Amino acid sequence: MDKTAAARGSSAVISLGDNFYQGGNYSYEGVQSVQDEKFGTLWGNVFNGKTLQKLPWWQILGNHDWYLKNSHLFEMSFQNDKWDLPDLFYTKRVEAAPGVFASFIFIETDLLNYGYKGKKDMAWNFEQLGWTANSKTMEKQLAWLDNALAQANNDPYVIVVGHHVGFVCGSDVTGSVAMQNVTDLINKWDATAYIHGHHHTLAYYTTNQNKTLQVQVGSTGNIGTECAPTDKKAAGVEVANTYGFGHLHVDATSAVFDFIDEKNDVLFTASMGARTPVVNVKADTTYLTSGQDGAVHFIPPPYADLLLLGDWGNQADYSDMQNVASVMDTWAQKFNSSAIVSLGDNFYLGGIYNYDGVKSTKDVKFTDLWSNVYNGPTLKNLPWWMVLGNHDWYLSGSHIHQFEYDHPNWQLPDFFYTKRVRIDEGVFASLIFIETDLLNYGYAGKQNMSVNFALQGWTAANKTVEKQLAWLDNALEKANKDQYVIVFGHHTGFACGGDVNNAKFMKNVTTLVNKWNATAYVNGHHHTLAAYYTNHGQTLQVQSGSGGNVDAACAPLIANTPGQELANTYGFAHLRMNKWAAQFDFVTESGSVAFGASQPPRSAAIGVSADKTYLTAPDDVAVHYFRAQMSSSTTSSTTTSSTTTSSTTTSSSTTTSSTTTSSTTTVGTSAGTSVGTGSATSSATSAATSAATSAATSAATSAATSAATSAATSAATSAATSAATSAATSVATTSATTSSTTNTVASVSVATESSSETRATPSTTKMAPSNLYVSSALDQKVSFLLAVLAAFV
Repeated sequence: MDKTAAARGSSAVISLGDNFYQGGNYSYEGVQSVQDEKFGTLWGNVFNGKTLQKLPWWQILGNHDWYLKNSHLFEMSFQNDKWDLPDLFYTKRVEAAPGVFASFIFIETDLLNYGYKGKKDMAWNFEQLGWTANSKTMEKQLAWLDNALAQANNDPYVIVVGHHVGFVCGSDVTGSVAMQNVTDLINKWDATAYIHGHHHTLAYYTTNQNKTLQVQVGSTGNIGTECAPTDKKAAGVEVANTYGFGHLHVDATSAVFDFIDEKNDVLFTASMGARTPVVNVKADTTYLTSGQDGAVHFIPPPYADLLLLGDWGNQADYSDMQNVASVMDTWAQKFNSSAIVSLGDNFYLGGIYNYDGVKSTKDVKFTDLWSNVYNGPTLKNLPWWMVLGNHDWYLSGSHIHQFEYDHPNWQLPDFFYTKRVRIDEGVFASLIFIETDLLNYGYAGKQNMSVNFALQGWTAANKTVEKQLAWLDNALEKANKDQYVIVFGHHTGFACGGDVNNAKFMKNVTTLVNKWNATAYVNGHHHTLAAYYTNHGQTLQVQSGSGGNVDAACAPLIANTPGQELANTYGFAHLRMNKWAAQFDFVTESGSVAFGASQPPRSAAIGVSADKTYLTAPDDVAVHYFRAQMSSSTTSSTTTSSTTTSSTTTSSSTTTSSTTTSSTTTVGTSAGTSVGTGSATSSATSAATSAATSAATSAATSAATSAATSAATSAATSAATSAATSAATSVATTSATTSSTTNTVASVSVATESSSETRATPSTTKMAPSNLYVSSALDQKVSFLLAVLAAFV
């Protein structure tokens, strides 16, 4: 292919679906994430010849790209300037000579071939997209094709591109649900050609009274035996059991297809002259869809996007911290991240600092190891949702100073708290933050922990461990109906078996996490990146502890658990949640993705309930931190409830925060996003602090509330997607949705036991232009390579 592309001046590669198979080193079809290594090993690292690597790949999907849950989503969302898959149905219009245009109409054929029941996980994927008989999805898809052909009717070349067979392999067509309908529409409009893969041979047949070529190129990575066409009398050629690809050249006089084998020999050739527009026919508009109808267009759902960082504040490894921070900023900008989850061990002894933690709220570490490091253009504007780690407890009073530190992005509202995020309509994630130091080390603690624990009133006599575990049990029960439930703590509950075995009560934490089938437990502490599928695959154990320290590997609690670990490497984890999946990617300081792991939306645990024996009151110091002094911007209330409802028209979001003993003050960010910050007070507390002692004061606690905000959506925009072009040609892309990519900010509601706030969660929505295609000044000859990515294996 590379030699042909160089010799003939090819402009693009047209990929005909079945992009990623199961086989060889891979036990799964399709891809498991947008960072799946298959994109490299089976695509980028294979089709990387000097000329080929410069060409855009115009893509569609095949059945193997739908077999795995969400694989189609990951392929649609993969970001690479050569991977051009803008929509499920779209058109590209090319000027092959002055005033001579060729319209390429790309269609998604999997539903049309298999019907709503599909094969393997297709039915699940179809259902997630809303593709049902009741919504007339099949009729809408056929209507889109009919109308796209009508708009292209005046062009001398009209070429339809799909994965499944419409004529060449008659038994495939007979066994399909609606591929004959596709062929009927192609013939209705006298399309120049229908090009497809699926059957693994090279073939063409002249059909439709010599007006249409049926072209099959399905043997780039798989080969098959011959299959007779629908009409056995049709003139044409098929070559079976031969690897190869096709080449298409379009100019002012003809469209010429060459069929080339793996030795670069041309096996046979077929051509069609310029077509004449069809007259006296019309497209059926009965089921013609709007530009945002998911029956035809891929519209990515709203999402919540978080960066997960643990064990970072280490001056001894300052340069690596900076490298990690730089990559985090890049990712935050690229993925429109909403917040950073800090997994504890925020400040270490090391380098120029001879003490762990911080000595006061004015400690230079807050600047030197935090705000001056994580200060990229995007990163500096994100809130940090915090927990504490053991190094934050070693110095007397250090944990207090971190609670009392005053910075809008430093958000440590309590020892135990929950944030509930509205991701999409009816889709929520409960993020449960827990304090694990007592649970890991017990009352004796480590270094000065026992002193700090005692100052907090954490004693065996007060049943503090039991109360903390009861809080988690009941928080998980409250979150049970949510599609995603993720617990964040500092210490490992599974990923490092040695640490768990030495811990006092972390196995209890894991038992509760498994009891409620939580989506994931995320921790730092051990300085590696790791993910393991546990609890019969229902819970992912995630470790992200290498923000500023690295360790050797540590085997998980149970040997041979599915998953992996990356040791001795600085990095962080990236979490994106939408209605289809929670995807974790593990990113190194070099910016590469080491591996990924994902979980589908969970089902509520049934037949279980939370133990309330030791469930605490809202003002119990066993669970809640009581602040020494209130911010001047906060209005406190000691005996009554107060609710403040605020809205900002600039961000098109409204936040309603309701608490029991707290008032909410709303402040605006530079982005115009409404952010509500609540500080709850309790009449039962008073404060006094010194360098050595901590006394209880007014608490940031109330019953966890959930403030859901409707996603803000932007109006559909019209734009044309410019295709990547070579020096020889330029192409205009018309996506009947994705010719334009619009970032729509969906509001994410977050309710916290100690505070409530609303952050903007970005949603990238591919909108449809008002027409099916646009044209631009293009070159005078066009050459294409036709390949089925299918068997890169």
